[in-house]
Formats: sequence, structure tokens, C-alpha cells
Amino acid sequence: MFCHWCDQIYSTIAKKMVLTCGHDVHECCVKHLVRSSSLCLKCMKPLTDEDMDEIRRVSRDASSIDSWTDSSTDDEMNTSTDECQTM
Repeated sequence: MFCHWCDQIYSTIAKKMVLTCGHDVHECCVKHLVRSSSLCLKCMKPLTDEDMDEIRRVSRDASSIDSWTDSSTDDEMNTSTDECQTM
């Protein structure tokens, strides 16, 4: 797969977002498209309201994950991982 924001090829298991115009963007690069005047970097079409809603959702999710991992210790993360594996 190819991210049209950072111009890099990424693995097929990497999280991505597909814009309504059909172009792929890494979920970690989506935060750069939050501005209301954003365009798809491949076809230069304006992002739709649907795109912007999804971008905001993905950005919020990424922020909450980042804040969780930043504030957690390694022991807490290992415990959480162990709990998930036993389910």
C-alpha cells in the first residue's frame, strides 16, 4: 500500500484510512488532514464532510491511545496484554 501523505510504501497490516476519493492515508498521517481546507494530496479534491468526520474520529482515537501508553508503565502494559491473552 502507498500513503499519499508521507509518500511511503507501508505494510498491508498497517492501519489506514481510505478517503472517499479512493486514496489511502496512514492512520498516523491522518492528523495532518484535520484542517478544514484539506485536499486529497493525490487528486487534490476537497475532503468531504464524511472524510473530515472520520479523520477527527481517527485522530481522537490515536490521541487517546497515545495518552494511555504515555502515562502507563511497562508493568501496567504487560499486565493488560496478559489479561487480553487469557480471554
